Amino acid sequence: MKFTSLPLIVSTLTEDREKALLSKLNVREPAAAVLDEVKAMTYRATTKFRICRSCVEADRFQYGLAFARVLHQIPGIRTCSTHDLLLETACGDCGKEYDFGDSRRGILPGRCRGCHSEKGLAMGHDRSPGYAAFSDIVMRGLLGRAPEVRPDRLLIALERFANLSAALGPDLVKMFTSFWGVDCFQKACDCIGAKPEEIWRSLVSGIQPVSVFGAYGLASFYESGVKNAPGLPAEDVLNASIRAFVLAQKRSRFGW
Repeated sequence: MKFTSLPLIVSTLTEDREKALLSKLNVREPAAAVLDEVKAMTYRATTKFRICRSCVEADRFQYGLAFARVLHQIPGIRTCSTHDLLLETACGDCGKEYDFGDSRRGILPGRCRGCHSEKGLAMGHDRSPGYAAFSDIVMRGLLGRAPEVRPDRLLIALERFANLSAALGPDLVKMFTSFWGVDCFQKACDCIGAKPEEIWRSLVSGIQPVSVFGAYGLASFYESGVKNAPGLPAEDVLNASIRAFVLAQKRSRFGW
């Protein structure tokens, strides 16, 4: 299971939903039914098929064929965590994009289906604190080792965001944007493959994100950009308690 994206989703679920999903897997329900339920839990941004050239070569040497990596296909991931190399998305000779269906057509990952060249075109990438934190937490999430995105831990981050928004106003959104090394909020959300309105609600009002990638992006921002950042207003314990109570009532009412 650790070679799929399922642990990334399971680790963000509330306890009852996690048990329900795992029970279906344990009784061996049809994979299609489980997959439909998993899809309903996550927003998937359109991505190009991505490979790491060193991973491809290592697979061929060890197995005689190459495998795609789940981590490399996640929105926001632009480098290989194993080799620290930029991922490739297209042929470096003819420019034709790699395709998810190439392996089903008998074409090895990393070999162009047009001209059969094995020269790749790497993605553009600007390193930032946001990217480093996000790629780390997603990699751990795929192995089920990212407690930062569990509902209890994420609730702490959301309450802190709401308090900071009340104190700082738009400056918190600006902090989120600069954390990703970009110049506008839309681009920052694109970095993690989440919808801007979803992230905006979480930062301004402390509302739980609806997508898995949104949860991971917000968790990485809180843990690496907010939690121990100097100069931020101290937590207002009274306001935090009132806000937590109001959020709890909303979650109870709307089934969050």
